[in-house]
Amino acid sequence: MSFFYMNRNYLHNGIIGGFFIIAFFSSISISITQIGLGIVLLCWTLLMLKEKKTIFTNSALTIPVLLYILALVISALGGINIMNSLLSIKDIWTCLVFFSMITFIKEEKIVKQLIYTLFAGAIIASVYGITQHLVGGLDLFRSEGEKIIQYAYLQVPNEVLAIGFFDHHLTFAEVILFSICLGIALLFWDGKVSNKGPNKIYSFGYLFILSLLSLVLGIAILFSYSRSSWIGFAIAFFFILIFRGGKISLMVGILFILLSVLTIMFHQPTKGRLISSFEQPKRLYIWKFGIDIFQEYPLTGVGLNNWTEVAYQKVDDLREKKIFVFGTDMGVVEHAHNNVLTRAAEEGIIGLSAFIYLFVVVYREGLRIFWSISEHETFKKGIVMGSLAGITAFHGAGLFENTFGDSEVLTLLWFVTALMFVLGQPRTPLVSSPTN
Repeated sequence: MSFFYMNRNYLHNGIIGGFFIIAFFSSISISITQIGLGIVLLCWTLLMLKEKKTIFTNSALTIPVLLYILALVISALGGINIMNSLLSIKDIWTCLVFFSMITFIKEEKIVKQLIYTLFAGAIIASVYGITQHLVGGLDLFRSEGEKIIQYAYLQVPNEVLAIGFFDHHLTFAEVILFSICLGIALLFWDGKVSNKGPNKIYSFGYLFILSLLSLVLGIAILFSYSRSSWIGFAIAFFFILIFRGGKISLMVGILFILLSVLTIMFHQPTKGRLISSFEQPKRLYIWKFGIDIFQEYPLTGVGLNNWTEVAYQKVDDLREKKIFVFGTDMGVVEHAHNNVLTRAAEEGIIGLSAFIYLFVVVYREGLRIFWSISEHETFKKGIVMGSLAGITAFHGAGLFENTFGDSEVLTLLWFVTALMFVLGQPRTPLVSSPTN
C-alpha cells in the first residue's frame, strides 16, 4: 500500500512518537534525536500530501525566524566565503522542532508526558555523567581506541569531567540545564497538587521526586566543570526566584549563595576551575578578536561559520596572543565564546539585530503567556517559567560560549520554547486550499 494512503491517525501518531524520541534522546544522542525529527518531518510531509493541503500553524515567532534566516542569507552574500555560509544555514533546521510541535500538540496531557520523558533521558545521562566523574573515567559505548575521557586541566589535573553520552562536557552541561530549570520551576509552582481546584494539598512524594531530580541534575552540571553552565544555571535560578517571590524564595536564594560559597571554599576542583578563569584570560583576547572582525565587516559580518577562516588568515597574530584550541599550535578558536559577539562577527549588524529581535519576541510572548495563566494552573505555570528559565540559562552560558552554534543545545532550545507556546500561545492554523 502506498504511503500516501496511510491512515491519517497513523501519520499523526508517527509525528507524536517523533516528539517523544526527541524528548528522551535529546540528553543522550543527537543522532537519534535527529532521527526523531526526521520521522516528524516525514510524517508531516506525507500528511500534507495525503490531505492535499498545507498544514502549518502560525505563531508570533514565524516572522522573527524568517527574518533571521533572511539575515543569514544577506550575511552570506556579503561574507568572505559565500558557499560555505549558504550551506551552513541548514543548521537552523532544528527550528522545525518548534513549528511542528505547535502545529500538532493540542493537549496538555501530551505536554506532561513529554516533560516526564525529557526528565527520564536527562536523569539517565546525568547518572552516567556523575559515574564517569566518580570512577575516574567511563565510556561504555565506544571502542577502546575511541574512548573519550576529558580532564579539567587547569588547577585540577586529576579531575575527570562528566560528559555523559556526548563528546564534550560543555554540550552535556548545556543540555542538562534545560531539564533542571524545568524541574526547579515545577518544584516552586507545582509542588502542591490536588484534583480539586484551588484547594491545594502538599504531595510529599511529588516534592521528593522533583527535589531528587533537581539534585541529581545539579550534581551532574557541577561535575561537568563547565564554568559557563554554572553561570547560566545561577542566572536562571535567580530568574525563577525573582518571579516566584515571597519569603521562601528569599531564603532559598540565601541558602543557594551560602552553598555556592562553601563549595568554592572546600571543594578544590571547583575552586581550581574558577581560579583558572582569571589566570589565563584567553576569552578577553578572543572577544577582542571578535570585535576586530565586527569592526572590519560591520554590516554583514564575514558570513556564517567563516570565523575559523578569518582566524587562520591571522594565525600569526593569534599565536602571539596564545589564542588556540586546547593549546595546539595549529588550531585556532572556532568562535567568539560569546553568542552576541559570534553573531556580530559572522552576521554583522543585520544578523545580530535579527537574532536579538527573535529572542525579544520569545521573552515577550513567554512572559505574556506566563501572566495569562491562572495561579491555579500550577503545572502550566511551572512549565512556562521553567522554559523561560531554560532559555535564560542558555543565554547566561552564552555569555562565555557559543551555545547558539551547538545543534544538540539548539534542538532543546526550540523544544522548550515550543512547550510554552503550546500551553498558552493563541495560534492561527494556516491551511491552504487543496492542491490540484
